[in-house]
Amino acid sequence: MIKVENFCLNLGNFKLKNINFSVEDGQYCILLGPSGAGKTLLMECIVGLRKPDRGRIFLNGREVTDIPPEERNIGYLPQDYALFPFMNVYRNISFGLRLRKFTADEIKTDVEDVADSLNIKHLLYRLPSTLSGGEKQRVALARAFIINPYFLLLDEPYCSLDANLKRNLWLQMLRFHRRTNKTTVHITHDLEEAFTLGEKVIVLINGYIEQSGSREDVFYHCNSFEVASFLGISNILYGRIISINRKEDNIKIRWKGYTITARFKEEFAEGSKIRFCIRPQEIKIIREGRPIKEELRDNLFRGRIVDSISHGATYTLYFRIFNSLPIYGSEHDFEIIVPAYTYLKLNLQRGKEIMVGLRKKAIQVFKEI
Repeated sequence: MIKVENFCLNLGNFKLKNINFSVEDGQYCILLGPSGAGKTLLMECIVGLRKPDRGRIFLNGREVTDIPPEERNIGYLPQDYALFPFMNVYRNISFGLRLRKFTADEIKTDVEDVADSLNIKHLLYRLPSTLSGGEKQRVALARAFIINPYFLLLDEPYCSLDANLKRNLWLQMLRFHRRTNKTTVHITHDLEEAFTLGEKVIVLINGYIEQSGSREDVFYHCNSFEVASFLGISNILYGRIISINRKEDNIKIRWKGYTITARFKEEFAEGSKIRFCIRPQEIKIIREGRPIKEELRDNLFRGRIVDSISHGATYTLYFRIFNSLPIYGSEHDFEIIVPAYTYLKLNLQRGKEIMVGLRKKAIQVFKEI
């Protein structure tokens, strides 16, 4: 288990502030956030390359805040891989074992085993300068894995790779994690990577943990405007609460002259100015002649598709409510994401008039402005 308690680090204009989190044994944890959020600084402190100004770090219940990196039993993969340029792949991978005085036969067996598992056995006698980005990444992973660490800390391990190679390596990492059950902290700013690999997700923004929880909690139930913005939720809107009905567990929000019904949250009061959002995937197109589901009936809007973009498997529709006034220079009110087969079946081209419904439970209301 990794535990960080009341952690602070001050680096001039940037601070890591009151960081508290834990990663359970065998858990794959994603440390997610934009560039400059402080993710690498936090990882370097866990590894032991930096010392916090305040706070404590525990590994398996043992405080290691003042213990040197080599005594923490951590396999660390830095963002630039840090391969030794004048050592071949075999010697790069075996470096940690040689420091630990393993015999030549033990080193040979372990290097060949880990190289075989990562499909780099054919690279063992090549220099790093002759390797591709994906090959260097797997060599660096092998070097981290081979010392059999209790913890793995990976800093943007796939950031410089092309999309197809990244997805292939994600699958390899998932298989490796299932096989070894290593407690892992993995830094990324890639949302797809975070959702694919993370069992737990910690969102770090500007040196502060904005949200922490399961990937489903973080991606589908953002607890702040900052997290929603970082996750790229496009339908972030501004309004005012005009009524609260605790009995029916809902609130009414005035937005651009329309009324939207959302679920009640205890911390809001009538008259509050708020931000709220709904994911593009949660806006449903109402088909003519079909009954409207109960969960959509409070938030129905008629309008027109003013534009659309194909992403291959999905389409993004840009929808404008009839007689709606544009705001912030935008020509649309909502973005809607639909599968390609729905787009084609319903002929959802630019200019088509449709009715859409917003699920009350899918509308997320954030703190007062």
